[in-house]
Amino acid sequence: MNVANRASGGDQAASGDARPSLHLFLVTADPLPKIAGVLADLAELPPDVRLTVLSGCTEQSTGAVIPGARVLHFPGETTFDMRRRISELAGDVEWILLLEDHNQIDRSWLDRVRRAVAAVPADVRTIRGGADNCTSTDRWSWANFLMVLGFHWTPRQGEAPEPMFFNVAFRRSLLPAGRMELGAFEVLVLATLLDKSVAGDFAIDHVQFRQFPGVCFYHWCNGRVTGAAMRRHHPDGRRHVLRHAGRVGWERVGRLASAVRRHPRAAHLPTGTLARVAMLSACHAAGALYGGLFGPGTAARYLE
Repeated sequence: MNVANRASGGDQAASGDARPSLHLFLVTADPLPKIAGVLADLAELPPDVRLTVLSGCTEQSTGAVIPGARVLHFPGETTFDMRRRISELAGDVEWILLLEDHNQIDRSWLDRVRRAVAAVPADVRTIRGGADNCTSTDRWSWANFLMVLGFHWTPRQGEAPEPMFFNVAFRRSLLPAGRMELGAFEVLVLATLLDKSVAGDFAIDHVQFRQFPGVCFYHWCNGRVTGAAMRRHHPDGRRHVLRHAGRVGWERVGRLASAVRRHPRAAHLPTGTLARVAMLSACHAAGALYGGLFGPGTAARYLE
């Protein structure tokens, strides 16, 4: 394990090592024991895979870290701060895949990712792994999951109409060489992750327990950060924020409800799930409008 307080420059494979083709990034602002389960399921890293853990915890806590992984500490940074570093840390690889600290995998996940990236045609730029909600299954946690990932809920019903940035293998060429500006990953790079994209068979379990009313504040914060980033980085600025708020608060709700109702497990959802999803969508839309006007404030610190 290579532990550093700050990172500088791109990552290079040690002299004599084979060049990895896949670089996994696991990002967390919380103490490292939170990701111990994911690391345990990765077990051993094959020579074609590199793993970097980005930790924003103010205490450089130790946890179960597998051989061959490295941990870089950026005390006090949010997940948004750390994600902008991925481009400068990725190194000379062909594929990148980002995991959040509340994504749970199984022992076969990495093998399925490796098979997917090895099998796709040269013109494919991204492979979408999808997500499920097997663990956090109370009423508001289901609404939270579907608000974010309803279009990616496995087994997926047709093509995803919107991108997601975690559990998606994407080509290194989609990122710039150096560190990105704050919010550029979420606004500019995220918009490219459906371009020349295919679905892959390596879903994760999105384990994120949320309760009312905190879940409403969480999505308002998510919206605020999103609106602030869109105003800063999108060429259409405030008007794009307005369009985004209208789409999430109204248009997307109907399309998402339709997708969820077609899902083979829809009958097992708690009563009133779609009404709760609509409420969270409204919270995000309101947050986006506020963020577009007044900036992100400290909202990112409340997000995983």
